[in-house]
Amino acid sequence: MMEEIVAKKGGEPTLEQSILEEWAREHGVNAEDVLGYRKEYAEIAPLVAELREVFKQIISRRLKERWKFSPQLETEGEELSEDTLVESSIESQTGGQPRAFRELEKQKKEQEGYGMLDMTLVNDLSGSMNEGGKLVMDRKSKLLFLESLADFQKEIEQAEYESGVSLGLQVRTETRAFGDFGDAELKELSTDLSEKDRIGIWKKMHKAGGGTPDYLSLNEVLKSITPEQEKELREKLRRKIVVVLSDGDSQDAGKVQGVLLQLRNKGVICLGLGMTESGVAVKDTYKPDAEVITDINTLPQAVQKVILKYTQDL
Repeated sequence: MMEEIVAKKGGEPTLEQSILEEWAREHGVNAEDVLGYRKEYAEIAPLVAELREVFKQIISRRLKERWKFSPQLETEGEELSEDTLVESSIESQTGGQPRAFRELEKQKKEQEGYGMLDMTLVNDLSGSMNEGGKLVMDRKSKLLFLESLADFQKEIEQAEYESGVSLGLQVRTETRAFGDFGDAELKELSTDLSEKDRIGIWKKMHKAGGGTPDYLSLNEVLKSITPEQEKELREKLRRKIVVVLSDGDSQDAGKVQGVLLQLRNKGVICLGLGMTESGVAVKDTYKPDAEVITDINTLPQAVQKVILKYTQDL
């Protein structure tokens, strides 16, 4: 496996290569695939980094709100000032137990969670995606979507662990695709993103063929919504976003619009992004929330914009 990679480049395996080979074996993936994934990820990493900074600001704001207006602190007749927040942060970094945390521990009361976000990205793997670099940008957009939101969830968990405060935030992602295989779930709706998920999805996104049965993927999303989730959507405790990328006419625009209506009636936000001028039909099929990305090279930025729009006010 790694020997094949080394053979292509020449020379003996280095310690770094040996470590990569062992790491890949432990995670059940191919080392050459890991290198390919990392190479493509590096190209969209700056976009992920930009989103990460936004997510950190969201978490910082949430943390201040929870510390200031916590029911526990109100019971004790206290409200934390900005100075106290800074002191608490310093205490935490130096290994001490923050004052804010000590006050919160006076009364253990579960807080009502809010700010739950579910995002689903549906990618086009129809035959026309093999043209003009569309498949590559489709794949990079998937990487951006998965990695940035996985980062957000990790930042949330780390902040909660370090502060001892529930932020009431949760981010789950799901990815699907449609093509000659019909619909395929590439990653189930969850907070997790394993290395096997990453590589498996990346490899699947290298092959395209068949028509555009986008309605199949949308219907699977519709069927997955439980009564409990529907209640959370109505009460605005959960936000659910479905983004569909497509470069052409749907095989059945009527079915798509029928499923979209049902999803939107349940409180799901559904958007369509058309890829290049060939995807102009998306504007009509997915209206009113649709846009055509004429320059395929800007597709990852368009997906970044969608993520930013629906996370910055959490």
